[in-house]
Order: sequence, then structure tokens, then C-alpha cells
Amino acid sequence: EKFEAFDIELVRLSDTKHTWVKPAAPGAPPAPALWQTFLRAMVGRPAVDPPPVNSNGGRAARPADDFYANARKRRNVLVFVRLRCKKTAAVFCVATYHMPCAFYSPPLMVMHTAMAAQYLQKMAEDDPYILAGDFNFKPGDGSYQLVTTGSLPKDHPDYPHLPEGDRWSPSLRSPMDSSYVRAQGKEPDFTNYAKIRDNPTFIETLDYIFVSTHWNILGVKPLPQRDHVSGPFPSATEPSDHILIAADLSLEPAEASLGYLEDSNVDDESHYDGARNGMP
Repeated sequence: EKFEAFDIELVRLSDTKHTWVKPAAPGAPPAPALWQTFLRAMVGRPAVDPPPVNSNGGRAARPADDFYANARKRRNVLVFVRLRCKKTAAVFCVATYHMPCAFYSPPLMVMHTAMAAQYLQKMAEDDPYILAGDFNFKPGDGSYQLVTTGSLPKDHPDYPHLPEGDRWSPSLRSPMDSSYVRAQGKEPDFTNYAKIRDNPTFIETLDYIFVSTHWNILGVKPLPQRDHVSGPFPSATEPSDHILIAADLSLEPAEASLGYLEDSNVDDESHYDGARNGMP
């Protein structure tokens, strides 16, 4: 055993955002003051007026994409661990998260991306950290921009505009680097190759190993191009619809990159390897 785990947390991610407000229904007036409620009760009127009726005789519907309420309801769990290298005593933090598959609601995805990164950065404090997993967003999406730049402009189409009274912001203390981009200048051609029922075949990059600037990237696992594989997955040779991604990371200054598993006999205990779907 190379590492000692001395701080482990499993949290429902939406619980890490401590303040959620309840948006008013469309067209509904603000809640009445206590004295108004009392006067209404004295004259036999309800505390609040009923919601407006639409042209079909039914109650006014909520917006089709109530991303804020749905972001709060999600039960996805983030796993956090603080590790100490038994040889060097170096301390670092690792978190993994399986993002909701809510590609149809980019603001929800941005909220969960921000909450995951914010929680990790808060827990890590000044220690180096890694955030890895199946994030269900593509390199061109707003969530990816948030992680790799630390912020997202309010005029970005994926930006989550919150209900009045919620002062939380989807911004990070500092941006993170993608291990693959740092090592080879770009993300893999794909990490997910899937087909669900009668839907079109999907092949894109959805999995990442994001790191703080403390880390040296010694190498990453080479991944195939989409034109060189037969899919979709899983298959007889690939057990998951997500292919394995991995990186060799070090907190020690590196004179030269070793490349991923270039020397299978290397057993340097100051190194940390990423694993499938971000699981440490």
C-alpha cells in the first residue's frame, strides 16, 4: 500500500450548496405578510390567490426546463478522499463524480459542475487535488469552459440564471487543467461510444482527469481514434461504453516525460495513476 487515506467524505452534491430558494410560480404574487394573511382569514379569503388559469381552463404550467429545481433534486454522490504518500509524506486530494446525464439542460450541468469543483477546492484547501469522472459534457460545452477557465460569462447560453434571492455563483477559486490537454495538447477523440435503444449512435469525449496546477503530467494512456475501432460499446473486447482513461501524475519536478507506462518496471511511489471513469 503506497497511500494512507485519512479524510474520506461521501456527499450528495446538491447538499453541499447550503442555500436554495423556492422560486415563485409563474404569474404568482409574492407571499403575503403575516398581517395580510390574518386579515384574509378574518374575511374568509384564502391566504394567497389561486394561480392564474390558462386559456384551456387549466392552471399555468411551470417552465419546461426547471433546471434549478431539478439540480436540487438530483441525488448524485461525490466521493472525496485525502491521501498521504507513505514514502514522501506528500498529501493530496482526489474526488470523483458521475455527473447527471442531463445534456438537455445545460444550466443544470453547469450548476453541478460548479458545485463539484467548489466542494473539492474547499475541502482541499492548499493541498494538490484531482477531479476525475464521467462528466457527461463535451469539450465545447459551458461546463468544460467553467472547469478549465474558472468562470462562465453570464451571457453564455449555458449560464444558470438563478431565482431572485439566490446569491450563489458558478465560479471557481482557480481553474483546473485537463491531464490529456496538458500532456498532448488536446482531449481524446472520444471516451464514450454508445447506442441506447433506437437513438442514434453517440461517440464523444465525456470523461476527464482534471488537476490543480501543482501536478506534473508524466504521461497519459494513449487512446484510439474513432475510425480505428468497431463499436458501439460494450463489446466482447471492451466491457464498458466508456473507454479507460489514465494519467501518470507526480508532485515531484520532472526532468522529462516518461510517457504512460513507457517503462512498466518503474515503481515510483510519488506517482499517482488515474483510472477508469475517474475512479481513483
